[in-house]
Amino acid sequence: MKMRKKIVAGNWKMNTTVAEGVELAKGIVAKVNEIPKGVQLVVAPPFTHLVPGAEARKGSPVALSAQNCADQPK
Repeated sequence: MKMRKKIVAGNWKMNTTVAEGVELAKGIVAKVNEIPKGVQLVVAPPFTHLVPGAEARKGSPVALSAQNCADQPK
C-alpha cells in the first residue's frame, strides 16, 4: 500500500498586514524542526504578501503557495 504524502498548509487570507504576514512565516520557519519527518509544510500568504513571504521562508523546507484574490477588506 502506498502511503499518502502528509502536507500541512496554512493560509491567513487577508487577516494580516505584510509585516505581520512576514513575521508569521518566519515563526513557522523557526519551528520547522519540530515537525515530524515526512510532513511537508506549506504557507499560502495573500497575493500582496507573496514576495515577502517567499523571502521569509527562503532556504527552508517550507513551501510557498498562493491563494486567490478577493474584493473584501478582510
